[in-house]
Amino acid sequence: MEQYEYVALGREAILTLLAREHAVVWLEVEAKVSEQLLAGLPTKVDPHNLTIARQQLREEGIVQESAAETRGGRLVGVLHLADLARRGEAVRAASARKRLLQARYLGWAVGSRSLPGVIGP
Repeated sequence: MEQYEYVALGREAILTLLAREHAVVWLEVEAKVSEQLLAGLPTKVDPHNLTIARQQLREEGIVQESAAETRGGRLVGVLHLADLARRGEAVRAASARKRLLQARYLGWAVGSRSLPGVIGP
């Protein structure tokens, strides 16, 4: 396969995840698409091709990334479809949940101002 074909698969994978999850953090996209075979795709997609796909989708205005501060003060970005018609509340709820989970993971991995990470750098 040529790179553009993997990028096209990456675009499809990102849009499939967003249709199902409403919002995702980037580590989640990489884990769900690069580490395992996503239903409907013929192959896994490497992270560098996913990054190109994300950039294309953002430039085309199909997806956008919104960052917000969590209760612990971490700025966490989530990816979601740009068109929020009929899904705005679902995107907001999913974004809040994904930010919470990502902040919790970062607290465990990186630590916080007061505590070191427990799972290592």
